[in-house]
Amino acid sequence: MTKLVVDPGICGFKATIEATAVSDCVAKVTVTSDCEKAVGAGELLAEVDYFSILKRQGGSYNAYLEAVSNMEHSACPIPVAILKAAEAELGFAAAKDVSFHFQK
Repeated sequence: MTKLVVDPGICGFKATIEATAVSDCVAKVTVTSDCEKAVGAGELLAEVDYFSILKRQGGSYNAYLEAVSNMEHSACPIPVAILKAAEAELGFAAAKDVSFHFQK
């Protein structure tokens, strides 16, 4: 199981994403958060077929697009974090932290 904790920024609604491989290319995902939109994204992406994401077509890709469009804030990192957790769990990417840093 891969666990990813996300602090999306100013909204303050942290999320915990857990991904568990069920096959070589499919991961089951759960999202825990006080943000109902983040939880909703997790429900839409409850099963991520990584090849659907890579091909940019089909079930998981369509669910990802819907999750992004349903977020309260269009720049929310939760939907992409769900994909990052799934790809790390499935071995398609290293489990490496991602960050944004504003510079003035």
